[in-house]
Amino acid sequence: MDRTPLPAFSREYAEATVAGLGDRPRAEAEQHVVECLKTLVLASALPDLPIASSPELDSVWRSLAVQTSSYLELCTRLPGGHLLERDIGGGDPTPDHSARLVALYVQSLGPFTPRSALLWPAARFVMVELRVGLSGLNDAGGGWDAGWTLPPGSPWWRLGEVLRISELV
Repeated sequence: MDRTPLPAFSREYAEATVAGLGDRPRAEAEQHVVECLKTLVLASALPDLPIASSPELDSVWRSLAVQTSSYLELCTRLPGGHLLERDIGGGDPTPDHSARLVALYVQSLGPFTPRSALLWPAARFVMVELRVGLSGLNDAGGGWDAGWTLPPGSPWWRLGEVLRISELV
């Protein structure tokens, strides 16, 4: 696996973020950080697409954002290149937004895992609506028109290859 670091996401920033998550088990906290970074990538690239987030990912976003200078640098290096000032969480998933978000996730970041699907309300919503399991979710997301994907060679593709931040930094 490519060990090139993600833009503006250092080991120190990762460790401070995990430390800000309280008593979460380390492996869980690291996976939550990876999924939150995926959320930020999609939210930055498509700022008008509502993204309903789980409380776990919202708390990671807050831990990332509390480190203001690091967060500002991270945001400028995301695909959209602008500060994400709004909460990533909140709101209920809708059919159209959920389908697009699932397609964007699968086509830009790879398939959902059992653990990642639990953290994305859009994934859970689509699974219920389509009455499918995880493989059906990933098949559907791979076949829908996402309207955008990460550019080839983007360092953010690496997020789809890992389960924990320790594999990134």
